[in-house]
Amino acid sequence: MAVITIPKGTTDLTGLIANQDSIQFAEGEQTFTNTDQATLAAFADGLSGISFDPTWHGVIADSVAIKADVDYGSTPTVKIKSGGQIALWAGGASGVITKVEHFGSAQVNLVGGGTITNWEQASGRGRAAPVVTVTNFRMTGGYFAITYAATGFTAGTMTGGVLDSGRGWSGTLHQFGGVINTFREDTSTTLPTGATLIIGGKARHRWRGGDITNLYVLGPDCEFDARDVTKDITITNLFITGDAAEKHRNLLRGRNKTITITNKNPYVSEITTFP
Repeated sequence: MAVITIPKGTTDLTGLIANQDSIQFAEGEQTFTNTDQATLAAFADGLSGISFDPTWHGVIADSVAIKADVDYGSTPTVKIKSGGQIALWAGGASGVITKVEHFGSAQVNLVGGGTITNWEQASGRGRAAPVVTVTNFRMTGGYFAITYAATGFTAGTMTGGVLDSGRGWSGTLHQFGGVINTFREDTSTTLPTGATLIIGGKARHRWRGGDITNLYVLGPDCEFDARDVTKDITITNLFITGDAAEKHRNLLRGRNKTITITNKNPYVSEITTFP
C-alpha cells in the first residue's frame, strides 16, 4: 500500500496504480485520456483513498471516469479540495466508495453504477446518475443533483446548499437549512417517498413526491411546501409547532391534488384542527 502522487501533466494512469494504493492528484490542469479502468476495477481489495488537492484543476471526463472501489483500510475516502471536473465510478469487485468529501469548487459526477456509502459536501457541484446509489447524505453548502432510483437515500443531514432530488428517504432526513427540491421528471410513475422528514431552522423543502410516514415541521422560519404534488398523497403523522402551523395551512394543501393528513400532532399550540 503506497501513496501514489500523479505527476503534473500526466494524462494516462496506465501502470501507475496498484491494489490498496492511495492516489494523490497534487497539481496540474491536464485532461485525462486514460484512467486504466480495467486494471483499477479488477483490484481485489480496491483503493485506500483518492485525494484532489487545491492546486489541481484538471479534467477527468465521464467517459474516462476513475473506475475503482475505494473501500480498503480504516478510513477509505475520496477527498476533493480542487477545482476542475472529476468523474467517479464505484465499479470494482464490491462496487463501493465508502466516503466522498467534496470541499472544493469542482464539478463531481458519479457515473456508471455502484454505491457511494457516505456523501459529504460543503461546496462545489455534484451530480449522480440514476444507476448510482447514494446511501447517506450530508450537506452544508454547494449544489447536488440526483435523479430518481427505486433505492433512495437512507439518512441525511442538511444545513446549507441546494439539493435537487428525485429520490426519497427510507430513514430520517434532518434538514435545518438549505433548499431541497424533491420531484420526479416522470410524474406518471412511482414517486419518491419519505419515511421521516424533520424540517426546522431556515430550511426550505419543496415536495412533489409521494407519501410521507412522519413529517416534523419545527419553528416559524422553515417551510415545507407540498402544494404542487402531482398525485394524491398521504402524510400519516404530522408533528408541527404552533408557530409553524398557520403558514403551513396553505403549504400542506394541494393546489390540484389531495393531501390527506391522517394523524395531526400539534406541538405547543392551541390549534386543534389542521389544515
